[in-house]
Amino acid sequence: MKHLFILFTLFASGCQEYADYKRNEHKVTIVPKNAGIGSADIAEWKVGPLRRQRVSKGLRVKLNFPVLDKEHIKDLVSSMEIDSWFIRVRKKTMVTSEVLDHFYVPLTVPGRGKTDLRIKQISSAFVNIYYSAAAISSRFAKFPCPAFDHRKFITDFEVTKVQGRQKSIRGNRRIPSYHSGKLKVYDYSPFPINGGKELSGEYQFEIALFNAKEKTKKSNWFLINDAVKITKEGSLGVIKGCKDFKIPDNNSTIDDIQDFKFGR
Repeated sequence: MKHLFILFTLFASGCQEYADYKRNEHKVTIVPKNAGIGSADIAEWKVGPLRRQRVSKGLRVKLNFPVLDKEHIKDLVSSMEIDSWFIRVRKKTMVTSEVLDHFYVPLTVPGRGKTDLRIKQISSAFVNIYYSAAAISSRFAKFPCPAFDHRKFITDFEVTKVQGRQKSIRGNRRIPSYHSGKLKVYDYSPFPINGGKELSGEYQFEIALFNAKEKTKKSNWFLINDAVKITKEGSLGVIKGCKDFKIPDNNSTIDDIQDFKFGR
């Protein structure tokens, strides 16, 4: 099962420009402004007996959502039956284009009401695009010797501009599209997306309007105009001290792993 890490941040009023918003009966049009990648950083993995060797777990990307006026958020929730952003992450290489995962993020901080001044928009989310060795589980990501002979590290990446066909997000309350696949439950846990054994490629992010309770997408997909491209990877070749390491069983604790007698 693919996972992802979402770290939520709150919108600070007055810092950003609101998206254009127009509603006509059961339809709504949103023209995003300032939506994009806020930051991207390499997630380092210290490995080996003394944790002195280094590879990469992957890349952490901060995705900024369109900033909505508080009254428009209320309108989306009450009139359009929309309560979340639906996000699709796609990996593109020279020969493939693959959807890695879907997840949703609530428009507002849960439990803060729908009509009062306490409404706070969730303005961004961190998405961790990890190598398979770290993405399988948080337990695997703690191993001193990575699984699957993982030795790779990211040496170069860039945030680049991409252009989608859609210029706006167009929602329609009466024409929902049911999402039949599994969805990551909204939480704050650090779970990554599995990008594979090699991460070189371009990662694009699309958003849509979503009703989480009914699992229905209520708009077109809108491509965020920023993408992150991993352009170069390196490899250690061998992680010293990990020759005889075997993946512990599920009942093993991290202390059991630390007691492993490392090979030379």
